[in-house]
Amino acid sequence: MTHVGSTQRRRGISRRGFLRGLGLGLGLGLGLGLGTAALGPRRGLGQEEPIKVGVLTPLLFNFPLGQATVRGAFIAQDEINATDEKVLGRSLTVEGLVRDTQFDPRIAPQRFEELAEEQGVLAVVGGFLDETTLPVLSVLPRVRTVFLNTGTATPETTQRVKEDYENFKYYFRIMLDTDVLTEDTVTMARGTLQAELGVERVALVCEDGQFGRDFKSFLEQKLPEGGIEVVASTLFPPSGNFDFSGVLSQAEESGAQAFVVAFIRRNGFGFVRQWHDQGPRLPVVGINVTGQAFEYFAQTEGKVLSHVYADAATGATAVTERTLPFFNAYVSRFTTPPVQPLFTSYTTYDALYVLKQAVEILGDPPPPSGSNEYRQYREELVAAIEQVDWVGTVGRIRFQGPDDEKPHDPIVRDEEGNPLVVPKWVQWQVDAEGNPDRKVVWPPEFKNSEFLPPP
Repeated sequence: MTHVGSTQRRRGISRRGFLRGLGLGLGLGLGLGLGTAALGPRRGLGQEEPIKVGVLTPLLFNFPLGQATVRGAFIAQDEINATDEKVLGRSLTVEGLVRDTQFDPRIAPQRFEELAEEQGVLAVVGGFLDETTLPVLSVLPRVRTVFLNTGTATPETTQRVKEDYENFKYYFRIMLDTDVLTEDTVTMARGTLQAELGVERVALVCEDGQFGRDFKSFLEQKLPEGGIEVVASTLFPPSGNFDFSGVLSQAEESGAQAFVVAFIRRNGFGFVRQWHDQGPRLPVVGINVTGQAFEYFAQTEGKVLSHVYADAATGATAVTERTLPFFNAYVSRFTTPPVQPLFTSYTTYDALYVLKQAVEILGDPPPPSGSNEYRQYREELVAAIEQVDWVGTVGRIRFQGPDDEKPHDPIVRDEEGNPLVVPKWVQWQVDAEGNPDRKVVWPPEFKNSEFLPPP
């Protein structure tokens, strides 16, 4: 897979030259019946029209992760527009282009199509929950608009790109997929639970959704290969009341020495409180979307202390030179929950910069939306995103190519094994004054604290 090294090397390249360099030439427009006239440089056309980007995320009941997604997009928008350069002289906007999926697999694709067709966005960022994101892909062959997924992990999306590139090439993912998250969970469990705490037996506690089922199945297979036995395994419903007493008792009776959890839609309050009050108070690691929020410590009355959850980035450590400036910008701007960024804040912020760099690769800003040229430009944007090499808040973002194992997913590590985009495992701790604190305990490259056992 080819990657261009820096933005400076790309700027000023005309779209015609870029496409010829990729071997696409002038024939790309013919497949859409747009002719070749759409491919020449077009500076001067529609220069005042902002570049429109849609945001698709669940906002029902002020869902924290959805709020975090929107906030990440607005910070990126405002930063980009504050520079003299902007995006090849054009402003970028998400104003009025945020749409609520409502966790509904019927609504999500409708909202995407509205953004693409009626609003004429250049691309859409966002997405959350496998069950609502997969249906969005069904409209891509028709609307042919880039979708940068910043919140959904299912590998099925990337598999569609692999199997039918022409129809699904518009799909890219900024965050990591379920395979990477589960594999890294195994690696983390071996490096911390097993190596540092001597854990040999674990209990799995997973939400009964697509991610939770995939997560549980993978761990049941892979943990034993590394010498960690799964002695109890539970799926719990994603909504409604649920008493975790039986799950906790089963784990204790089975001889489990730690819990591995997956909370996606459910906030996990009940589990955390019952774990603390009833026990067994074993180490807890895993996925907890709501558990990344700074408010979670107070919401659980501090009972989440010692739990370790995967995150994309954190204010606890400088993943890149962009991580802490973004974190500080977020916390200084927003005073209502979530007052610190969740993982989709980081990935969505990065997604807008990925789009910015892709437009710079093409060398010309988009033509007026609604025109045939604009449709052609959205086609060309795919090839440009494939060439992106961007150091964002979550790491260095480079996408796997069409012939790679997972096309349009981020490359996790480079050829030398250095981390590009990897999970960061963050533990709830307290500082010297007893205030809530979050520290990275894995991987070693970003670790700034030892793994602390439960109180």
